[in-house]
Amino acid sequence: MKNIQKSIILTAGLCFTSIMTFAQELEKRGANNKCGYVIKGSKSGLLGPKFVIKDNFTCSSKEFDETGLAVVQSVSNNKWGVINKKGEIVIPTEYQEGTAMSNGKIVAKKDGKWGLIDTEGKTLLPFEYDYLNAESTDKTKILLARKGDNPKQYGFIDFSGKILVPIEYDEVRFVPMSVSNGSRHYNLKKDGKYGLYGLDEGKFLTEIKYDSPLHFTSTKLPLVYKGTTDGDEYEISETGVEKYLGAGKPKSSSASTSSSNSSSAKKTDSKKDTPEKSYTFKCVRCNHTETKTGSGSPAGGKCSAHVRGSGSSTSHTWKKL
Repeated sequence: MKNIQKSIILTAGLCFTSIMTFAQELEKRGANNKCGYVIKGSKSGLLGPKFVIKDNFTCSSKEFDETGLAVVQSVSNNKWGVINKKGEIVIPTEYQEGTAMSNGKIVAKKDGKWGLIDTEGKTLLPFEYDYLNAESTDKTKILLARKGDNPKQYGFIDFSGKILVPIEYDEVRFVPMSVSNGSRHYNLKKDGKYGLYGLDEGKFLTEIKYDSPLHFTSTKLPLVYKGTTDGDEYEISETGVEKYLGAGKPKSSSASTSSSNSSSAKKTDSKKDTPEKSYTFKCVRCNHTETKTGSGSPAGGKCSAHVRGSGSSTSHTWKKL
């Protein structure tokens, strides 16, 4: 009888320990690019950190998310996978890269291409994208996707694999300020024209008709955008309501204008003969690289390695190579 009681107590104790391990808050800790996970806020002993999960991972590995999973990079093969708070492998470390995770969905890279998988290893988005990056607000989290290099084509996809905006836009530019309702806005370009897309709104707020990206002239909320189309100037509200401001500079039909246009065309042709130089930028925090024309830093993009406070990410910190 005593043996049975001991067995029951031992089993209950093991179960309790297992539950506590899974439920407790863990944080990444280590040195020399070898990291494991310890109880959050715990102090290191004389021999170093008291690891709950051994330091078998690089320090580029991620913190645990709200589902109790962490995207990790193995020290042994430098490949990425997913573990739970018991240190058990949920997804084998066999991917070239692993970045954003949302509700058990992981953005991963394999054989040079990006895709989306779940914690059972099921492919939600095929590994055929040249770039996938999480874009988010407090309400919405989606993926900015890119296919091809010449030309590059962009669009938006949600974490279930549903295409929100077809991968057919030539350019995506993030408006560097949240609007009144907390949403984020993007200028998307197609066939030489721009339109405004709202992340929380889940739709285009304007037509694709403006000659250049919509821009705001004041940081005061609500934001007011300005744009031109075929010489006409407009003021556009955060919700996409247009207000006509008037015509721009009139086009001259005189012979002198024709001559001037001819001269301008020659200058343009001359510029085409000397293409603008391309530069490569590298994020100093997560080592992600971007190549773009012109010396200005790439716009937008969130850095999963740049952690502040509760774990919210901020933008890449670029360095020109």
